[in-house]
Amino acid sequence: MQALWNTVRDDHQTIRIYLEKIDGLRRERPQLRCAALRELLAFVAARDAALAEVLPLAGAPEHAAQALQARRRACRHALFQGLRMEPDSTAWWGFFADGRRRLMAGMRWEEMLLRRMHQPRDEEALLDAYVDRRERLLPHARAQLDRLQARPEHEELPLRAAA
Repeated sequence: MQALWNTVRDDHQTIRIYLEKIDGLRRERPQLRCAALRELLAFVAARDAALAEVLPLAGAPEHAAQALQARRRACRHALFQGLRMEPDSTAWWGFFADGRRRLMAGMRWEEMLLRRMHQPRDEEALLDAYVDRRERLLPHARAQLDRLQARPEHEELPLRAAA
């Protein structure tokens, strides 16, 4: 379980770096900040989906993947709403702060779950499946985000209902 644990921790570090850089941009270069937020959302979506797929293979309880999916929807919803707003608005920073808080809590939950799990039989295959799936899902996550962002304002309600 150590190899998967290390890779997930590396992913968490990547997420923290994105969050710090986005926060650090504050009022400077709002377009770059929004582009970084889009990339962060795509990465989080791809890695969360990949992790949800391999957790059952690693022997995680069924509720773990379900909890991960619920967390993923809530985090992405909070962060995605910021992309629909004026980047320098108070509301943008409010959604960013909420999404950041939820991501950090979710990462702590993942680490706790992984620490409690036992060594799988074929850890290398599990790690390969996770990394491969994450990388294959990343372009799809970016495309889905582009499609969601292109929708007019009046189509925002289904996204809220899904969260």
